[in-house]
Amino acid sequence: MKRIPKTTSGKLQRNALARSYEDGEFAAELAEFDQAWATLHGQGRAAKGRVEAQLKAIVDDAMPGKHVDIDDNLFDVGASSLTLIQIHEKIDEAYPGAVDLTELFDFPTISLLAQRLESKIGR
Repeated sequence: MKRIPKTTSGKLQRNALARSYEDGEFAAELAEFDQAWATLHGQGRAAKGRVEAQLKAIVDDAMPGKHVDIDDNLFDVGASSLTLIQIHEKIDEAYPGAVDLTELFDFPTISLLAQRLESKIGR
């Protein structure tokens, strides 16, 4: 970051920093970080199968700006309980009644959840 908003006494201005982030002021830095992250950690493995690809898209949509690979634990990458509710609602739209909210805790990766879902819907 080139500039961090501070008060005259040197304290961080959190609200100004949040507004700057929301306004896209750090887009270039985030893109640079994404590039470095991908180089350091690789792109992860690709989704195998339609269910896993759908779940990956749902998680990516619910967690914008996060780097979530198929085998990442959702809690380790910062999913909150509200995020899990959003993810569950989208899964329930695609596969009504197939997954209970509590199963996101029991199967915390996209890969494990896809396996569980596939076993329930018979694929």
